Order: sequence, then C-alpha cells, then structure tokens
Amino acid sequence: RWQWRDSRLPEEASRALTVLKTQDGQALFPVVTDGWVGVPQSASLTIGPGTILLFAQGNHGLWSDGNLTLGEAGQEPVIFSSVRDPAFSKEGGAQPGDWSGFHMKFGSNAEKQVRNLEIRYGGAENIPCLRLESTAPLLEEITVVNCAASPVSSDAGSQPEVIDLDIQENDRSNTWEIWESTLAEAKTYTWEILTNRQGEQVVRRVAGVVTVETGATLQVSAGVIVKFTDGKGIKSKGALQVDGTAQKPVIFTSYRDPVGGGDESGAQPGDWGGVVLDRSAGANLANLEIRYAGNPGSKVGCLNFTQSQATLKDIVILSCGYYPVTSDIAS
Repeated sequence: RWQWRDSRLPEEASRALTVLKTQDGQALFPVVTDGWVGVPQSASLTIGPGTILLFAQGNHGLWSDGNLTLGEAGQEPVIFSSVRDPAFSKEGGAQPGDWSGFHMKFGSNAEKQVRNLEIRYGGAENIPCLRLESTAPLLEEITVVNCAASPVSSDAGSQPEVIDLDIQENDRSNTWEIWESTLAEAKTYTWEILTNRQGEQVVRRVAGVVTVETGATLQVSAGVIVKFTDGKGIKSKGALQVDGTAQKPVIFTSYRDPVGGGDESGAQPGDWGGVVLDRSAGANLANLEIRYAGNPGSKVGCLNFTQSQATLKDIVILSCGYYPVTSDIAS
C-alpha cells in the first residue's frame, strides 16, 4: 500500500494516476489515511481505467474543483472504496460509512468527465458519497453501493449529464438528494427525469428550500417526481416552468409518499411546505400534482401566490394540510 496524506495538487498543475504495481506484478493500492486529497480549480487530474483508491476509516475523501478525467467507458472500472473492502484487503469487515466520499465542484462536462466509477462503503459522518456543487459533469457508468448517507447529492443548480447510473444497497433511500440552495443566475435550470441502470426513475429528494431568484428559471420536465422533507419546498421569485403532460404529470410530494419507490411510508397532510410564488411574473404550471403539503401553523398552503402572475393548467392538489391554494388579491 502507498499512503496518501491530506494534500492538494499545486495550482495549475497537471497530474495522472494510473494502476500501480510492485516489481513482481502485485497491485499497489494508494490509501488515503489523513483527511482529503484534492484538485484545485486551476489544476487537472487524470485517473486511468482500473485504478483503485482506498480510504482509511473516518472523514477522508477526494475532492475536485478543477479539471478531471476519470476512467473510460467499457474498460476496467475505477474504484473508490474502504481500506477494509474484502476485494482488496485481508482485514475485511467493511461497513457503510467507513470513509466519506467523492466531491466535485465547478466545471462543465467538457472539464469534468467521469466514466466507469464504483464508489463503495462511503458516507461517514453523514457526508454524501457522491456530491456535486455548481457543476455540470459527464457521469457515465456510475455505481454507488453500501453508502451510509445520501448516495448522490447536489445543489439545485448542478446540471450533470447522467448516463447509466446504478445506486443500490444504500442505507438511505436510493434517491438523489437536493440540499437547500438558490438559483440566482439569469438562465434556465432544468430538472429532467433521471433513470437508473434498471430503467427506473431516480427520485429527487429535496432536503432544503429551493429558491428561484428573479431572472432565473427552473424548468421541470414531464414525468419528474420530486419528494420534499419536513417543511421544505420551492420558493420562486423568478420563473417556474412545470411541463407535465396528461400521460406524464409532474409530481411534487412528501418524502414518505410511496410513489416512485422508497423505503419510507406514512405520508401525511402537511409533510412539506408547498410551492410559494413570491412576486413571480413567469410561472407556467401544467399537469402538476401537489400532494401532502401545506402548514397550518405558518399558514402556508400547498400552492401560494403573493403579487404573482401564473398560468395554471390541469393542477391536482391532494391531501393538503392547509388551504390547497392561497393568494393575495393582487395575484
């Protein structure tokens, strides 16, 4: 084994990591034993097919703010795993949460290309196994298994291109977590259907309020299912475009609603905070179902308008904990 300490590439450096072997041909595994190793925004890292990177128990991981080329489609996978993974260690005993995860920030899919990657036994200290922030990478042939936290997590504005995603056998629901975030740039952010390797939808689970600022647009494609945790929701000052169809409605619902699969049940009216349009002049909602929202304590309905203009077509509101629709007289 080859120890890696807490460190980062120098600014503007370019490095490559490939399969390491001893003189007699035995695999030599890099092991991160102290903190995180990373790639700053001006640096570049290439990780070749078949590379295996192991992590000691605790808050250890890999981060990349810079350019990243990882793996190749159809080749041996790159594997990030626990130092106790029985595939690479006589020690054995690997458990979900042995190490933290792999995090990417900034960059387009021309600058970050991740192919044929397996992430195993991550999620220490409630840290997502694969985390994206303000980035739009290419993710192709990605497998996340035995994660103790969210297998995949991102802010609302990350726009990855996802091809062949496999998330299974994770301690939490096999969902894509969206944390509290603000869409502030004057552009369109799109939530399209995400599918796993089995062709099933990967549901977005929103764990914070998603705010759409003036000038920004959040577009939700037909058939998308979004689940919200306690008290969370969408607040739009900009444009909210929901493009459901009669055959494929968009569904906003509780994290406990069994629709789209999941390990939790027992959805109740008032489970989440609903949709709030606040001085929005560009909402266009079509074939949208809102379920189990509303909060009588804060007097928030399932669909709320304040000095806003919207076009509504074929809206269904079910099991609301307060008024299904609330507004001021100006809306």
